[in-house]
Amino acid sequence: MKDRINKPRLFLSHSKKDDIFIKRLCDDLRTCQIDPWLDVYEIRHGQPWLDAIFEDGISTCDAVLVYLSEHSIISPVVKKEIDAAIIQKLRDNQVAFLPYVTDSALRLQLRADLQAIQAPEWNDDNYSKLLPMVVAEVWHSYLERAVVRAIQKEKIVRLEAELHIQELEKQRDAGVFSVSEARDFENIWKRVDRFEPVVYSLLKPVDKSFCEIGSYAFEVHIGSLLPAISKASEYEYFGINQILQSQVPKELPVKANDERINLISKLEIGNELLMYGFLSRFNKNTSSTGPVSSFTFITDRYGLMYTDKLERFKYWMALKGNLADEVRWRPKQSSPSPSVSDTQSHQD
Repeated sequence: MKDRINKPRLFLSHSKKDDIFIKRLCDDLRTCQIDPWLDVYEIRHGQPWLDAIFEDGISTCDAVLVYLSEHSIISPVVKKEIDAAIIQKLRDNQVAFLPYVTDSALRLQLRADLQAIQAPEWNDDNYSKLLPMVVAEVWHSYLERAVVRAIQKEKIVRLEAELHIQELEKQRDAGVFSVSEARDFENIWKRVDRFEPVVYSLLKPVDKSFCEIGSYAFEVHIGSLLPAISKASEYEYFGINQILQSQVPKELPVKANDERINLISKLEIGNELLMYGFLSRFNKNTSSTGPVSSFTFITDRYGLMYTDKLERFKYWMALKGNLADEVRWRPKQSSPSPSVSDTQSHQD
């Protein structure tokens, strides 16, 4: 099979009594990188020869050469091989039908449909002259079939791509979110469905100042923070901590009106939100035409603005039942941060 790659295959229909001419032709064809199909070489012992010819022979070739002599025109097998239905099937499959006669007088003994086909005279006298033309015809048929197969393969690939696109469009129309968008949000949720430590101190006024009377460690759920921090158009580091300062855990033991709660640890998730595509950078100094001072802080020059993707993600959380009405807290865990499954069970 490896020897047949990138070379044409030619079925030879002939009479056994013309073996000398055919064997000479086979040797020359192989020299021209054409693979001849002969029953004496191709049909295995014990295999039905008629099935081998029509199923493994003609159907696998790029061209069929029929050598019509006084012996082959009366051969029952050759008559079957050049049956009108077979010839039509060859044409339908872009397989070249190449008839040659040993003597021009034999054309009158052929069927009417075969007489209408160009059948050059080919014998020992003009063998070398006609051989290049035969080789050219075989290669021409092979290349034409290769082009047709490539076009058909391309059509199949395009059809499969169109069907895939249609399927994706159906999935998109069937749901609010596309497959890729939903997968993206699933992965993001696995990351933000976690708790981060936050520490508060309880202060009591003493002599016009405040004295710390207690320290309390909690954990805040990052996913529940997103609706609160995205109410503003721009992301600010101090904005998150102001929310944490204002929406304190209910478990903080504030006993008197003069006592004060202070956020000790700070929380920064700007880089994380930027990675998810929830934030985009913008230049705060686009209206300035002069040079930027070397004393200008980076945070003064560039800002972070919330994107529409975060709003889509909040909608996705709402449909999944993960959108929190308020910031979620829990006491600081002594063990390492729980896994996603642990936090899910805690949420349930």
